[in-house]
Amino acid sequence: EDDLRREVEVLREEVEARGGTVARLQRSMSETIKAVVAKVLGMEVCNNQLVKRHKDFLMLSLWTPPEQLELSMMRNQLIHLFVMEAFVAVAMYAAEKRAYPAVVHRDALRRSCTFLMQLLKREFIYKPSAYGDPPAF
Repeated sequence: EDDLRREVEVLREEVEARGGTVARLQRSMSETIKAVVAKVLGMEVCNNQLVKRHKDFLMLSLWTPPEQLELSMMRNQLIHLFVMEAFVAVAMYAAEKRAYPAVVHRDALRRSCTFLMQLLKREFIYKPSAYGDPPAF
């Protein structure tokens, strides 16, 4: 429980440090985490609206269109905060798939990240540099 609380706190701090906003909790962090875990993975899984049980598997239920829209908006707001790390992760994954054991040179990684950034420039909002240019890797 303490590990999960620490991870949630780190994520909240990271989102806020990057300019994102996080809803303030009505209860303490520990109480909120316990409530969410109980709701999603609680003992009464079959009566739970978020999770359904099928044989030995737990499955997320289908969301209504308004819920899907709200979750998509939240996801889209968060993904912009971590897009640069995602580009680096994708570039490293691609390098690993090309050659094993993977040795990734900084310049090759930088070129791959820049390519991804240019490819997806209309999909993401990049934080501008001090000179008004897109960020560099």
